[in-house]
Amino acid sequence: MFKQVLFAVFTATTVLFSTPLMAQMQGPSQAPAGGQESAPEVSDAELEKFVNALNKVNQVQEQYQGEMVQQVEKSGLDVERFNEIANAQQNPNQEVEASEKELANFQTAVEKISSTQQEMQSELQNAVVDAGMQPTRYQQIMNQVNQDPALQQKVQSMME
Repeated sequence: MFKQVLFAVFTATTVLFSTPLMAQMQGPSQAPAGGQESAPEVSDAELEKFVNALNKVNQVQEQYQGEMVQQVEKSGLDVERFNEIANAQQNPNQEVEASEKELANFQTAVEKISSTQQEMQSELQNAVVDAGMQPTRYQQIMNQVNQDPALQQKVQSMME
């Protein structure tokens, strides 16, 4: 149950704050203008560094997820209600009735989570660098893994 709560909070905050994280992890514009460029091949040694970085990133995220759950609860909302309001604000087709107090509590939680997200972004970048990778390359490999089922399987087996 606790993992589901953590996932729900992290999912909501990721939706709310993913752009700054991606911008920081990618650095200055990395996408080629006007077309797609194939990413460089990922060597086994580089994939090992990626898996090591991914494990460190997961540890950082788990640590901060717990903090974000506490921040939501301290704001006077439970995680489920926070997520309902967050989803409604992100999806114009979804409505949720919320009192002014709930909306104020939600805003307080969002502000606290935003600050926590900034700390987390810095730690995520440090985790990637500590694993021997540049954040831009980490993100390139992450994109390749997300698009290539064979590479996904390889990463999953390396993580076991």
